[in-house]
Amino acid sequence: MAKKSAPPRSTVPAPLRGLFRSFQGGRWAAVIVLTVALLGGAWLTLWDHVREHVMASSQYRLDPKDIEITPPPPWIHTDIKAEVIHEAQLDASLSRLDKELTLRLAQAFGLHPWVSRVVRATKHPRVEMELAYRQPAAMVEVGGGLLPVDAEGILLPSKDFSPAEAKNYPRLTDVSTSPVGSAGTTWGDSRVTGGAQVAAVLAKHWQTLKLDHIMPSPSRIGVRTSADIMYEVYTSEGTRIIWGHAPAAEVPGEMRTANKIAELLKRVHQDGSLDGGSGDIDLTGNADSQVEARSSEIKPLPLPEEQQEDDRE
Repeated sequence: MAKKSAPPRSTVPAPLRGLFRSFQGGRWAAVIVLTVALLGGAWLTLWDHVREHVMASSQYRLDPKDIEITPPPPWIHTDIKAEVIHEAQLDASLSRLDKELTLRLAQAFGLHPWVSRVVRATKHPRVEMELAYRQPAAMVEVGGGLLPVDAEGILLPSKDFSPAEAKNYPRLTDVSTSPVGSAGTTWGDSRVTGGAQVAAVLAKHWQTLKLDHIMPSPSRIGVRTSADIMYEVYTSEGTRIIWGHAPAAEVPGEMRTANKIAELLKRVHQDGSLDGGSGDIDLTGNADSQVEARSSEIKPLPLPEEQQEDDRE
């Protein structure tokens, strides 16, 4: 009887034979996942060690000249981008590999006193920052001179205005308070906020109407809220215009802002200036009483004689 030959001895190492048995047993997917996880963990560990070095490399550093911002309007003379980079200490810390690069830049630019908000920040080959800027509305007269504010009563950087430029803006007088914070923050006085609103709506016609300054004047019932504050506007010749409340605080029945401006422009068109008449110009007229006055001018026509006779019968 022929002798059976022994099966050939496997040349596969024992560890690999175990791995092959795992594949054959249907556990190959788990092995692949485990392998990928181990490799990924090793990569993250390595990246944590070299991350700062790589991001600080000049090869990936973002040059400030590669940041584009919305061109500032003519009343801003400051180099906003340079100031933001310097104040936020971003000169050497901007890396193209930083996933939060646009967020960091948006936060930094949003803190600049001339920037009202960051509309959008995108990263392409270059970083583009779409910015909305504040616009000066008035100069608040204080002991040391004039301080600019926007239509919301936000203090603006005074260094951007020369004395000649400051004279071109409406002037708000009789303000006894000082700003509570630095440029870019609200003044902190409702008289300033309301006066800035009045200045903003009159700015377009300031020169045409030959106006000089705005002054807050509390109403008879006393000052408790911004709705209690009224304003007077004076011409360069001293004529007093009783303006009333700020646009955002107009009370029911008060003449609307657009109608107030239209009334002043009509007077200039008819008389040549606001200083031709005698006495004050009162723009606080109650709208309801005006409607009643106009209605009283409409007199009914007499009835026909036939209708009168029918009524008598």
